Amino acid sequence: MGQPIRYHDEGRSADRNPADEALHASEERFRILFETMGEGYCVIEVIFDEANKPIDYRFVETNPAFERQTGIKDAKGRRMREIAPDLEQHWFDFYGQIALTGETRRVENPAAALGRWYDVSAFRVGAPELRHVGVVFNDITDRKRIEEMTRFVAGVSAALAELTDPESTLQKVASLVVPPFADWCAVDMVDPGGRLRRVAIIHADPVKLGAYRDLLERYPPRTEDPHSIPHVLATGEPDLLEVIPDSVLDAAAHDEAHLRLLKAMGLKSHILVPIRAHGRTLGVLTFITAESGRRYTPADLVVARDIAHRAAVAIRNAELYQALQDADRRKDEFLATLAHELRNPLAPIRNGLEVMKLASDNREAVERSRAMMERQLGQLVRLVDDLMDVSRINQGKLELRMERVELAAVLNSAVETSRPLIEQAGHELTVVLPHEPVVIYADLTRLAQAFLNLLNNAAKYSDGAGRISVTAERQGKDVVVSVRDAGIGIAAEQLPGIFDLFSQVDRSLEKSQGGLGIGLTLVRRLVERHGGTVEARSDGAGKGSEFVVRLPVFVAASAPTATVDDRAPASPGKSFRIMVVEDNRDGAESLAAMLSIMGNETRTAYDGLDGVRAVEEFRPDVVLLDIGLPKLNGYEACRHIRGQPWGKELVLIAVTGWGQDEDRRRSREAGFDHHMVKPVEPHALMKLLAGLRTANS
Repeated sequence: MGQPIRYHDEGRSADRNPADEALHASEERFRILFETMGEGYCVIEVIFDEANKPIDYRFVETNPAFERQTGIKDAKGRRMREIAPDLEQHWFDFYGQIALTGETRRVENPAAALGRWYDVSAFRVGAPELRHVGVVFNDITDRKRIEEMTRFVAGVSAALAELTDPESTLQKVASLVVPPFADWCAVDMVDPGGRLRRVAIIHADPVKLGAYRDLLERYPPRTEDPHSIPHVLATGEPDLLEVIPDSVLDAAAHDEAHLRLLKAMGLKSHILVPIRAHGRTLGVLTFITAESGRRYTPADLVVARDIAHRAAVAIRNAELYQALQDADRRKDEFLATLAHELRNPLAPIRNGLEVMKLASDNREAVERSRAMMERQLGQLVRLVDDLMDVSRINQGKLELRMERVELAAVLNSAVETSRPLIEQAGHELTVVLPHEPVVIYADLTRLAQAFLNLLNNAAKYSDGAGRISVTAERQGKDVVVSVRDAGIGIAAEQLPGIFDLFSQVDRSLEKSQGGLGIGLTLVRRLVERHGGTVEARSDGAGKGSEFVVRLPVFVAASAPTATVDDRAPASPGKSFRIMVVEDNRDGAESLAAMLSIMGNETRTAYDGLDGVRAVEEFRPDVVLLDIGLPKLNGYEACRHIRGQPWGKELVLIAVTGWGQDEDRRRSREAGFDHHMVKPVEPHALMKLLAGLRTANS
């Protein structure tokens, strides 16, 4: 197998005997196999020194595939040290062992001097004294690179998964790719202001990194360079230069000093790849080879893209983690603030009760306490209502009763409701409305609630005797309403998140009216449900704030419009027999007492079963029935009452803490005539009873 191939003159084949013919045919088959086989094949003669140490080898035979897989031409008769002086000694030891022992061996090893990986099978051929070795090998460089890159990228992913902030994530990416994938790696990101900022630059040699870092940062990438970071940012497409020509360095250089620097770095090849997430380019990863001599290929571009994708995912995960951490922190702050805000009105209510008990004969003191308790109770109700409204909006369950209303009616409603707070603080309020009526399509109550929150915030976050203005003007198809104050203002870094849930401008202990951080969230959600937008503006802390609401104008300005509700209490009029069924005894008895003072005859029960029996015995005109009752819930109690001949004409009113649309639907289906949310407003209850009197008269 290791002897030179003999070629025969086909013209003399007639003189051969059968044995010669058979030998010739065998040699011909071997020649064809030798020259056409896909594997590289060679026969080498191992050369030993006087100490019998293998020091070189000479090529005896090679096939065409040998040249294709090694890139070595005209190898026959040449020594390997001549071709690749830096070939590792382990290859000579490997072949020398086979030549001496005659064993057959197979290995997968890199030949760094050739820049390739080979799968090698080697065996001795011919007589031992010839020290010839036959070598069959396959170039597995591409497979090995894929395996290495797969392990490398998997390692990158594992490392990135542990990081929890975007900055350290990007710095980790740069440190991981040097030196396995690049000699230099830089990460440039676009900051919120649209400016390019270098987050990281890494080189395997700290000395070189220190020498070049300042100079590299001194010369920003040229925007007109087609192989630059700004170009990749603009196009969103990567840039691969398998070989960096001098023309590219010339185009990138700012001046001669910069050009000398670039050339001194010995740059060989580069890949610029965008970091993209959700269709937006966040930054650029730069990979550069220099002293390693490696040249990037399209296969390396695939790896670079993968790394950039994983970096983008890691950044997104880090941002989500930070958002969750921030949300958790804000939730804790919210719960602490909620406890504080609930205690604020509860304390004066308790004090007022004590005053009324101790000074029952002092009519003036009792009246002052009553008025104060009523205000504080209203504050409690608003807190709970805001919480419920945010929950309903987040779940898509807030029902708006849209109609054509005048903007003036909406703003007047908000101003009148907020006026006590504004006057209490001594603020000056000015309201400027358009001369012509402006009609919008809105839920008057809900939209007024949004403007009320803005006015209350202006009053809370302004020092005493401040100035608050409400200005509305028509702008094309929209109307723009500005609520401006001269209060504590909003810092620039707080403006982007000012409408986020539980976000508060000022959390200092000095601000006793800090609120829950849900008011502005509610404002934005309500305005957006009306097809509008809201924007916060401020020149900074201490310089006041402005909230600008933009709403679409309804075209049919002449259509009938809604006006503000008449809040005058209904007259007592005719009395009713009223049954109150409520498991909270204080709640039941206080409601019954209020109804009795109005001239009605009342009774109470404290669970569902007793309530049904009491209704059957008392035969009331009206039943105020709680839903969450022990023994028998309000729905079942209502169905039982409606199922009796005497219960068909009763007026059944659900009184519950649940006020979402689904709860109202369930109460209707159970047989209730009306649905009221706790705490029941006396005015609303009196108005409902007055309506019953009118219907019965």
